[in-house]
Amino acid sequence: MNADGSGIHKLTSDTKDDAAPVWSPDGTRVAFVRTQSGQQPQPGQIFVMNSDGTGVSRLTCLGSRDDRPAWSPDGSRIAFARSTGNTTAIYVMQADGSNLHLLFQPVTAYALSLAWSPDGKRFAFGDPTGIAVVNADGTGFRQLTGPSTIQTPDDLPAWSPDSKSIAFDHSVLTSKELGADVQLWVMTADGRNQHTLIAESRHDLANPSWSPDGRQVAFFRWGDSTQGLTSIEVASSSGTGVHLLTQPTRDFMVGPAWSPVR
Repeated sequence: MNADGSGIHKLTSDTKDDAAPVWSPDGTRVAFVRTQSGQQPQPGQIFVMNSDGTGVSRLTCLGSRDDRPAWSPDGSRIAFARSTGNTTAIYVMQADGSNLHLLFQPVTAYALSLAWSPDGKRFAFGDPTGIAVVNADGTGFRQLTGPSTIQTPDDLPAWSPDSKSIAFDHSVLTSKELGADVQLWVMTADGRNQHTLIAESRHDLANPSWSPDGRQVAFFRWGDSTQGLTSIEVASSSGTGVHLLTQPTRDFMVGPAWSPVR
């Protein structure tokens, strides 16, 4: 859809589930995950297509459990998370699927929500403790957030266009009766100055995506338990001016991805 919420149309129509879309830096292609629902553990492969939905091709092997593709800033490579048994690791390949290799094997068993910094220097990802970063060559692991006091770790990091800030999901326990709300938080790239960006009672806000100029953040909202509605919304990078891009619906929507300027 357009940045104002108009012009919504489907890019894929496969009977399988397509998710986690991410634009190539030049805005001409989209990488995504295609899964086969009903199978456990659920397999998923990395696919790529043109920005108009044509030219769909599979990059990783059938039967694998791959998720969360992330383009390198120059568009030549794609990183992703691959699960094997109870362990998830970060792999990198060329944008055509060749030269696949292991980049980082975390000390924990979870590294799913992957984001490559716009300056190309680091990856941010979620692990059982919270948000962590590692250098683009697999060295220099550092934990930035956590551990959570309510057993729900911070997740889904998103780099600002200048690579100086990271927005992410952060769960806060509101009450024993209502449980936790998922809020959008932001911090500097070294893990400092962690603070609330957007929070609303009885709503989960997730999957932040920065606009190319860094002035806005799009995100997914799941309505309170009595409504169960989802929508895509946008706000300024300071958390003000929240407004709808899509009308609330019971059709599940998640993971907005802002296209680069072309």
